[in-house]
Amino acid sequence: MRTLSRVWVQAEVYEKDLGRIRIGQSAFITVDTYPNQSFEGKVASISDVLDPQTRTARVRCEVANHDLRLKTDMFANIELPTKFSKQALAVPASALQEVEGKNVVFIRHSATQSPSTSKTAWTRTSAGRWLMSAFRKRRSRFRQK
Repeated sequence: MRTLSRVWVQAEVYEKDLGRIRIGQSAFITVDTYPNQSFEGKVASISDVLDPQTRTARVRCEVANHDLRLKTDMFANIELPTKFSKQALAVPASALQEVEGKNVVFIRHSATQSPSTSKTAWTRTSAGRWLMSAFRKRRSRFRQK
């Protein structure tokens, strides 16, 4: 009979995310049975093979289970924190203006210089802010009609 003092938790990770996962990195596991508890483990292996239909690879985490609370075949959520970050500019929704059907933000550089605008794809966040991934400055000329 096997002991369950250490268990494996498997995750299916999309191929686009595999480059950020390393063997030995921390993994935080939660299960619905214990919603306020997180179990810490480590990534033990990353599959060399992708599932061609889901485009995922199996990542196995090893977790200490000294109190035997984790059971075989439980469904789990795994958080694999990475150092990946993406910079974005956030502005209040009130700063966004529509000019010729495009969302723009006016940027004031100084009192003597005319403002420039940034035109790019904006995404609304749940906090009512707008995010853009690239910050491009362009001089704009506005014609009066």
